[in-house]
Amino acid sequence: MKNILLTIALLISFSSFGQTAEEYLDSGISKASSGDFYGAISDFNQSIILDPNNAQAYWNLADSKLKINDYKGSLSDYNKSISLNPTSPVIAFIYYSRASAKSNLGDFYGAISDITKSIELVYELDDDGIVSLSQKYDFRAYCKANLKDYTGACSDWVEAKNLGSENAQENILKNCN
Repeated sequence: MKNILLTIALLISFSSFGQTAEEYLDSGISKASSGDFYGAISDFNQSIILDPNNAQAYWNLADSKLKINDYKGSLSDYNKSISLNPTSPVIAFIYYSRASAKSNLGDFYGAISDITKSIELVYELDDDGIVSLSQKYDFRAYCKANLKDYTGACSDWVEAKNLGSENAQENILKNCN
């Protein structure tokens, strides 16, 4: 009987020390906010182990990997986040972030596609509140310019300028005649 009680007491004490998926997610967000991206990645991975269908954990994991220049890893995690929750309130931002990973990998066509999707979603959602439309047009113009599509880039820079971008005018003067 003593052994059974001891076993039960040990199980209860061990289970109280285990963190939940949500606690790991919160801890990871806190670590990422303070610049500890490797610690955040570890926590987000633990959250995903405990809840493999948590789109928010994948999104935060992807963002942290992007910060440490793990573009392939971040791309994979953005893909998973999008597939798990394609109607997320921040889906426009996730597409924009995935575009950043793609452009850093040299996939400017893929980046343009994601930025375009992000722009379309912003109009549908009103605004994602995270990245301005002018920034999105600036970024898409940058990608187009990298593909030597200066007509498309200039069109986007003009739109970015009309939306209040401070950088667009300089790019128009440098690249558009």
